[in-house]
Amino acid sequence: QLFAWEAAERGVDVHMEGEPTRTAMALREFEGRAGRAEEVRRERIVGKYGELGVEGERGLLLGQTEEYREYSRSGAVIKGRDVVKAKSRYEEDVYVNNHSSVWGSYWTGCLWGYRCCRSTVRNSYCVGGSAMEPE
Repeated sequence: QLFAWEAAERGVDVHMEGEPTRTAMALREFEGRAGRAEEVRRERIVGKYGELGVEGERGLLLGQTEEYREYSRSGAVIKGRDVVKAKSRYEEDVYVNNHSSVWGSYWTGCLWGYRCCRSTVRNSYCVGGSAMEPE
């Protein structure tokens, strides 16, 4: 009944009492399209982020697990499994054009930039601290 009311609001001529078979067929068709749309959305996410982007590991989502570990004073794992870092699709900490920081490590005046030279021009060459010193 609710489907028939919502379909009537959208301009589809469907009456539950007058044509129950037609309404049932329209509902099945609608659910099939919604299911296909969900499959397409899932395939896009898996293609872009991998399987982890859709399901996710519970420990990564909540930031906690029930695994027991003991650490030495230096931070090395003594008991338990070592922590495996999640793989990223992108390279991390890649320094280009003589920079010693990554793009986006500096923010000023609604612009991102490099922290090392405070340059807000992406892929610019780093001149180091000389750009920050007053003349």
